[in-house]
Amino acid sequence: TSANGNYVKIKHNGTYTTQYLHMSKIAKGIKPGTRIKQGQVIGYVGSTGLATGPHLCFRFWKNGKQEDWLSEKIPPSEPISSANKLAFESTKADYMERLALIRIPGEPEKLVAQKAKPGVPAKSE
Repeated sequence: TSANGNYVKIKHNGTYTTQYLHMSKIAKGIKPGTRIKQGQVIGYVGSTGLATGPHLCFRFWKNGKQEDWLSEKIPPSEPISSANKLAFESTKADYMERLALIRIPGEPEKLVAQKAKPGVPAKSE
């Protein structure tokens, strides 16, 4: 309805659909029938429709019926292939290092994340 404002609904397969509502605008090139890739920007947070402030409303549909996605037993995805594992660990370490540098103004200094040693999982709070 118009209460949803600007939204994108993505059909993942014959069972699952997700919906993202109240966007300020839909990303360039996104229109009905467009194939979406994981990680692709589909829109921007906003407060269109009957939203009372900027946010993104997420809805999850199974077989055409809206469901609580937290209670859904979604089939597991394939694990990272061994060919991509090293690149993944390197990228993860880089982002963990960046997270460790984040300081919140007005708050006492606190460790957000700690860079992992090779072969040892990173620690975070």
